[in-house]
Amino acid sequence: MAYKHIWGFGGVKLVCGAHSATLSHAIGEIRFDPIQAVYETLNHTLYPINMGWRVHIEFEAVNTGCGDTYSTHQDVMAVLNEHRLGGSELTVYPRYSTTDDNLSYACNLASSVDYQTLAPVKAAQRIRLAFDSVSLVYSLPTLTSDQVPTGLCQLGGGGNNILLLGGTDKLLVKTGA
Repeated sequence: MAYKHIWGFGGVKLVCGAHSATLSHAIGEIRFDPIQAVYETLNHTLYPINMGWRVHIEFEAVNTGCGDTYSTHQDVMAVLNEHRLGGSELTVYPRYSTTDDNLSYACNLASSVDYQTLAPVKAAQRIRLAFDSVSLVYSLPTLTSDQVPTGLCQLGGGGNNILLLGGTDKLLVKTGA
């Protein structure tokens, strides 16, 4: 059984010039901020003029140093360097999927680049990046994607079992005695 996920589902993809980076497990958000001019009359009545929506994209990704994760993060740095130093347009796919249609926006980097250590050991690093669209969009997207339900279900009257659903896979976790 599939359900519709508003604005797609997936990681984040960044593309700039000849460089690209796909962060399949990035956790992010996409927000549409209203942009308007408001005029006030002499009797203090407000008249808003809607101009569109500014797309704001934020995501967090973790570099565990295992497998290919560090090289993917090196790709992110190459994309950001191309954008900032080369002046090339940066395209952000905020919920990138290889199997569904994707939203994409020309953006500028709106945050600092700061890799943070997650623990006082050599375990992993985290980065949070934010982007704002270059141009306003004039309507909210209506894109949806088909997803297989993944979630948590509580089983039993005592609340001691949790069923994790992931496509056709099921995992029963005992949480009590």
